[in-house]
Amino acid sequence: MATAYGLDPFALPDRQTIAERMRQLYALRDVRTGSRIGSDSEIADVLAINNVVESWFLAMREVQRDADLAELQDVRDLFYSNAKDDLAFIHWLDRAAPVTPTMDAARRTLRDQLQQKMVNDAASPASSPRRTAAIIAEIRNQQRKLVTSLVSGSGADDPSVTYRQLLATLDSSLTRKRLVEAWSRIAREHAGDLQRALKTDRHQTKLPDLQLREVLAQFHEAALQDVEHLRAGVGPSADLYADVPYVLQQKIRGVRSSLFSVEEAFRIAQHIVAVTAGVSLTVEPAGSDVWFASLSTAAMPLARIRVEFAGTSRRFRQNYTQPVRNRVLLADGWIPASSAISCGVTRQAGEALKLSFQNLLSLLHELGHALQHAWPKTGAVNVAGLEGVPPEASETVSLFLEKGAFTVDIPALIGRPCMEEAIQTARTVNMMTQRMTAPSRAQSARLALAVATGDQETYGQLWHGASEGHPGAISDFVDNMIEIALDESFPGPWRYVLGGIESASAVSVRVGAAALMATDRTPLFDVPAYFAFYGATHRPADYSSK
Repeated sequence: MATAYGLDPFALPDRQTIAERMRQLYALRDVRTGSRIGSDSEIADVLAINNVVESWFLAMREVQRDADLAELQDVRDLFYSNAKDDLAFIHWLDRAAPVTPTMDAARRTLRDQLQQKMVNDAASPASSPRRTAAIIAEIRNQQRKLVTSLVSGSGADDPSVTYRQLLATLDSSLTRKRLVEAWSRIAREHAGDLQRALKTDRHQTKLPDLQLREVLAQFHEAALQDVEHLRAGVGPSADLYADVPYVLQQKIRGVRSSLFSVEEAFRIAQHIVAVTAGVSLTVEPAGSDVWFASLSTAAMPLARIRVEFAGTSRRFRQNYTQPVRNRVLLADGWIPASSAISCGVTRQAGEALKLSFQNLLSLLHELGHALQHAWPKTGAVNVAGLEGVPPEASETVSLFLEKGAFTVDIPALIGRPCMEEAIQTARTVNMMTQRMTAPSRAQSARLALAVATGDQETYGQLWHGASEGHPGAISDFVDNMIEIALDESFPGPWRYVLGGIESASAVSVRVGAAALMATDRTPLFDVPAYFAFYGATHRPADYSSK
């Protein structure tokens, strides 16, 4: 069955072949788990079997073989069997006697996954819409009516997007201020009801380290101070919500967005991955918008990655990484991990695909996730993507790679010295955007953590600051609560905490990406260093690539 384990998930055979191999693997798993006590080799074999089957289904979703997915579901149901078989499998894993720490980690992780699957399978569907959803719908309806009065035919699903676009583009300062005030009245009217409903709906999670709360609070305060410096720089009477976004938008209009070819973007990524993580990146085209990349060290291959920039992805315009196959341990070594990356890039009709500076950052960020997914960890095993990596640390490697785009000499790397000014401008624009949105991301992270953990003290502080501050502050507060409430797929606060950590993470020249990935718990970086990197608040920033 080694050929089944080694099958490239993105070079899938036909449906009948997959079905037959799934049946063979299921039978093999049945034999392995028939042992009285599972050994290391049997645990590794069972882990590989589960991994391979799951990877086929993930890969078929990525390449949109929907008809095959539907036809193979019956075989998959057989493979995963039923609750009785799952329970027997869990008992076998409990009785297993692994010798090595790696296989013990694999056994425990696989057992936890099966237990969670049983819980999910047994869960009853919600009987009626939550009250939170009704409150959000009313808020959005009122907001939509407001922006529609200024933009004819504006029917965006999220009117807050139109609201922020208007603040950046309306020429009348008075109109912008009235828009902020009207928006805040809607938010204030519903804030109390939304908070009470959200508290009722959310499941509380285990309180994380106090260090995490403290870091997010420090970052929030630093972000607020930094934005106040931006406001003062616009003018002594400038309004933070009504004037600053408009002035900054005027400054960045006309910035060149199509900077790099795909080949140039990968050349930059190759350099950054090599110098920060000691990892080799090779690429090959597989179509107009699809490339395959391979990550490896001198000692071993790590991952094969399908990278899609535009076109057929069902999540087009989104940036994401989907682990498709974890690194599989066999008797003769490891089979590399597989991941699928999407970087949403808009193609101009009739032109070759061009990437902006932000697209380059997205590519580096997603490659960081693929790298962390495949990285060999001491005393742990890659069973489920970032298994063994705490949620608040899973963005750090990606951020580390991103920051390379601000420090390397990009014009020299791609052999285009004439790009110096364009690169410098693109960096400046990106940093300005990061600084403007940092307070909201920090508040969102703190709010999500407070709601999920029942931290009334932090919630009270955030509510008081928003309700007693600028009218725009209460609007941001309510928008953040809405986003947290709508994120059904995340039972905990980690998506938002990650956003805050992502913003607060600073680059440390003393710690390489490889060192970050080798530990079970990535350190949280010093918050003030974030602003020293993105442009110190008390001195002009130098964003040149030299």
